[in-house]
Amino acid sequence: MGKDHPIKSEKDRASHIWRIFGEKYPQFCISNYGTITLDNILITPSKKDGGSSDYSEFLKAKGYFEELVKLTFNELGVRYSEFLEEQERAFNELHPLNVKSALASDSVIDMYSKMALWTIDEAVALILDRSPSMLNKKNISKLSRQPKIVSKYNVISIIADRARLAHKLSAFNPPDKFLDWAESVEIEVPAKLDQAVRSKQKVNWKKRCDELGKELEQAKAEIDHLKAKKQETSISERERESLLKMILGIAMEQYDHDPYAARTETVKNIESDLTTHGLKLDQDTIRKYLHQAKDRFLPTEPD
Repeated sequence: MGKDHPIKSEKDRASHIWRIFGEKYPQFCISNYGTITLDNILITPSKKDGGSSDYSEFLKAKGYFEELVKLTFNELGVRYSEFLEEQERAFNELHPLNVKSALASDSVIDMYSKMALWTIDEAVALILDRSPSMLNKKNISKLSRQPKIVSKYNVISIIADRARLAHKLSAFNPPDKFLDWAESVEIEVPAKLDQAVRSKQKVNWKKRCDELGKELEQAKAEIDHLKAKKQETSISERERESLLKMILGIAMEQYDHDPYAARTETVKNIESDLTTHGLKLDQDTIRKYLHQAKDRFLPTEPD
């Protein structure tokens, strides 16, 4: 650990001792961070009353200070690393996002387990065993220094957002769907949360089957309605044949149409006459019906 905070000079040494000593005995440590030396860190009480509790405490502080001064650079580096780790541990332990009131209590879990949908932010907070009203982006943005729980929150939020972009999650998700996704990417889900969600999100299969049965009957009725409507608007096969015969007969009689000719002016002439009377029909459509009539009613080769 000492190699993480190497001491390279007497200035580093004095600074490290000042921080370690000042944390434990602030009343006997110089408070202003100016030029720190080993000579000005320890503050001696003005009254040296050997029987006073203050002086007795000072003697303990002095002994601790002298202990720090005797450490080698490497030993002090190790002690300083341990000091920083303890500082970080205390910071995280006492941070408002880690105290009991910030945790996902039974009442919070019960409320959210009954909800039809969670936002991704709510889900991530619950996954981390925190109340969404405490651990959220708005509150995080106000922090000057962030505890480790925020780093976890940010990482899971990024993973969840990428899953949303990949259409594996939505902005709002059913609780059980989000937990299934979290487990699929090996994100640990608190047992209490998982149990609460699973117990309340169970499907009533009988009720669901009844609902699906009604939906199926409605769908069948709609299909029958559409079929009947189609029959009303479509012509019969017999009527179609009659119309095709009429089209082919008029084309051959009035336009001297040769059904077997490779090229013919019939289509162009019919389109022109129809347009003259305000009836618009494209050549492809005319050609299609003439071909259909020929294929159905005339021999493959001319007699």
